[in-house]
Amino acid sequence: MRKVFLSTSLISKMDPEKPTKYISDDFELNSKNYQFPLSYLIDENVEEGDKVAIITAVTQTETPMQNYETYKQEVLKIVENKNIDIEFIEIKQAVEFDALTFNQFFKEVANLIQDNDIIFTDITFGMKCYSISMFIALAYVTKAGVNVNMDTIIYAQKYSGNREEGITSKIYDLTGLFSLNTLAGNARTGQKKDLDELLDFIID
Repeated sequence: MRKVFLSTSLISKMDPEKPTKYISDDFELNSKNYQFPLSYLIDENVEEGDKVAIITAVTQTETPMQNYETYKQEVLKIVENKNIDIEFIEIKQAVEFDALTFNQFFKEVANLIQDNDIIFTDITFGMKCYSISMFIALAYVTKAGVNVNMDTIIYAQKYSGNREEGITSKIYDLTGLFSLNTLAGNARTGQKKDLDELLDFIID
């Protein structure tokens, strides 16, 4: 069993003098003020003896590559006192792209997921097309793979304001949305009325 932490690197430049403070109504975050949302899940879920894969899609330009290195150092700091088997895997995103680029990205993500993986995903950063492609790839591997478990998907909505505490970003749990996607993928013609009633039951 392998724990996979999948994300796309932040594209914009980070301001060390205005660090983002992450908050959440969906998760109990610790007080360590990590620079990346997925770091909270890594801290919470990586245990002694785990096999861990940190899979990150990185646009091959200076800023996202620098951000990726910062993220790697943050992850290594989190796990430094844990006896784990950790691997960093980089998906190199091209600077120039066309419509087929996102199909290729789907394939790369799908190929990196193995049977029996437990997946934690952050779709906060990067271009929306990559986020959609990643989401679809995960829907594919969890259905086609053997015992592939989507544990958690998160999204953090960054914004700037004039608050005294600086820039805050709320982390949302989108795992339920992924479950709805599974429901949609398994729907058959003529089931809409019954499924609409099911949706009324599970979504108030």
